[in-house]
Amino acid sequence: MMLLDLPAEILFQIFEFVGSAYFRSSWKHLAICKEWSNYAIVACYRDFYVTPKKLARLRHIDSRYTWEGLFRIRNNAKSLEVELNEEDGDQLKILYSQGHGGGRFTRYQRRHDWAVRTDSHLSRLASVVGQSRKLRTLRILATPSSRFIYYHGESEYYDFLFPNTLKSFLLSANHLTTLDLDLSESELVYLVNAPRRLDDYHICSRIAELLTTLEKLRLRMRSICPELLRVPPHKTGLRLREVLINLSLRTHQPLMLVLLTASHACHCKHFPRTGNRLLKEDMEKQAQELVTHMAAPKMVRILSHETPASKMRAFDAMTGKYIMLGEDTECQGWDEPGEVIEKGSSN
Repeated sequence: MMLLDLPAEILFQIFEFVGSAYFRSSWKHLAICKEWSNYAIVACYRDFYVTPKKLARLRHIDSRYTWEGLFRIRNNAKSLEVELNEEDGDQLKILYSQGHGGGRFTRYQRRHDWAVRTDSHLSRLASVVGQSRKLRTLRILATPSSRFIYYHGESEYYDFLFPNTLKSFLLSANHLTTLDLDLSESELVYLVNAPRRLDDYHICSRIAELLTTLEKLRLRMRSICPELLRVPPHKTGLRLREVLINLSLRTHQPLMLVLLTASHACHCKHFPRTGNRLLKEDMEKQAQELVTHMAAPKMVRILSHETPASKMRAFDAMTGKYIMLGEDTECQGWDEPGEVIEKGSSN
């Protein structure tokens, strides 16, 4: 029997097992024949990874190919990962290293223009996500190179995430079971001359609304508050199983960048600015309260790092214990076992 003679339900499972990455790696993997393509395209868009170059293609919104791509994301994607960094980062790096980046204002304007374009593309993508009924996992990553340039001995920062666009993603995320936001490299900023309301900044309250439907939450932001983990008192038996909140903004960067950038998240603008210690205590207390609303919690952690040693550790809200984590935790190992170091105290 030929492969394509198998029943459709079996073929979909086979193509799904092969995985999206294989079909994304080359268009030739999609174009064996028309019948093959029908299954391959579904598998290709099942786990979809949006690179800066793919995001930039949304500027051709009138293109038939752009609409077809958005249509396939809407109808097939179960997992969507969006990575934000500069589409022309290598070129800019060369310009800066050669001293041809122009004045500070010129460099700022270039970054601002890039941020506005990126926001426009993200808005279009968010509108498609809002129409999807299959999407279950959403990851948005903001990488260090998008925010920081070390130019001729001066550090320059460029925030590039706009709150209304991010809220558009979250407002359309009612079907999600997994939400992963690593936005440690940008504050939420407004477009020039845009109406400014404090509520537009506050993403935490919207994420808290999703706790009743999510199963996994993994989060790191520059501004954060306990509202993120607060659910109504009558909401019990949540299917939420895993919550990982990282208050440390450290990443695998050169030492100079680590020293020049902020190291911990701070309170949202909705709350009085407080020190890192009080924010950490408030988050840990609210995490313990959240555990009481969960039906079968598997892991609930608040991560931070000690100073000056800068060792990563996690507060286990289920046990009240602190756990020392490995050196690679900044980027990936938020859920590693670690070593218990103390109980019931952050001192």
